[in-house]
Amino acid sequence: MYRFEALPNPSQNITSMESPFNITYTQLGGKGASLRPLDMTGNVLVYGEAPGNFTFVDSSTFSAYDPNLYELTTQDKKKLVPDLESRK
Repeated sequence: MYRFEALPNPSQNITSMESPFNITYTQLGGKGASLRPLDMTGNVLVYGEAPGNFTFVDSSTFSAYDPNLYELTTQDKKKLVPDLESRK
């Protein structure tokens, strides 16, 4: 099982994010695998007030940043697109 943490890149304090940034996925508890969203650009803006209520939005569509389709590259370099909908 692979686990990932989504973090802003470059790493910034949420109160100072005024320009687009990327969300990167860092593997937890292991090395060699990677994860990337296929249905979002990865360029994100913060919409709202921080601290407080805010939303991450895709910088090209301005829709909420909520990827549902990912490509997982395993340690042995196999590329997979997990079916997350079947897990609901």
